[in-house]
Amino acid sequence: MPPPTGRSLDRRLTVAGIGVAALYLAAAACSLVLPVSERRGLWLPLHLAFLGGGGTAISAVLPFFAASLSAVPPPSPVLRAVGIIAVGAGAAAVTGGVAASSVGIALAGA
Repeated sequence: MPPPTGRSLDRRLTVAGIGVAALYLAAAACSLVLPVSERRGLWLPLHLAFLGGGGTAISAVLPFFAASLSAVPPPSPVLRAVGIIAVGAGAAAVTGGVAASSVGIALAGA
């Protein structure tokens, strides 16, 4: 078994990812006050909540789950941070691109 490693950076990354997910959920709630045509019915709030909030939260905690199942240390913090940023940025690009009717931006985030 490998020697124990400091996990404070892993925990900070997880908390940061959950914080980003909470911001997406807050954005989803705030988007409900937009006119229906601006938010495309329930499309924008649902995608902010599930794609942004859910996807970012999952990407933040998944390495802990995978590491516990395989009994190996989690991936490097840099790799985890890149994953969280990529999921969050992709969700922002998809929701922002569709809301702005910019297919190119939406496809870049997909």
